[in-house]
Amino acid sequence: MSLELVIIGAEGAGKSLIAKRLKEISHNNGLDGNDIFPLSILNTTIPTVGMEISTIKIDGISVILRELGSSISNRWSSYYPEASGVIFVVDVSDMGWYPNALVLLHEAIAALFITELQKPLLIALNKLDMCDSTTYTIFRNYFDINKLFDYEPPNKRLITICEGSCSDGSVCTEVVKWIQSITPK
Repeated sequence: MSLELVIIGAEGAGKSLIAKRLKEISHNNGLDGNDIFPLSILNTTIPTVGMEISTIKIDGISVILRELGSSISNRWSSYYPEASGVIFVVDVSDMGWYPNALVLLHEAIAALFITELQKPLLIALNKLDMCDSTTYTIFRNYFDINKLFDYEPPNKRLITICEGSCSDGSVCTEVVKWIQSITPK
């Protein structure tokens, strides 16, 4: 059995770093507290042009990660039908990207839930360690986080929201838990 996940989000949100950290977690055979890359990796991550594909193992399940660059956002939806789920990464610390990220998120939600696809969606709120409480409050109000659940189909919970940071690995821990939750038993 295998899963295929699509990782999307605005430029600079942290998609590549989440994918790299998930690979390290897979390499270490799980979450054991030693899964954190040194901060120097933050300086070596460059924007993805097109798509990066990697395969990891979570609890013995093969997981194909398709990290799609923001430069091909107009084609993201063509990857959804084959996906087991979608991870949308948002940089909560950079208010300059909020308008673009919100448009991209609503486009993803429309493609996933208004159509018949109805795939699980994880909204990963990243870089919490880089924003203060005022910025975070502005983010939650701008994105109207609680209203996002109104887009879900009736009687079906498909949207999950996690918060954290790639810098300390906390958002990746939540991503792994989400992957485990959508894995067929």
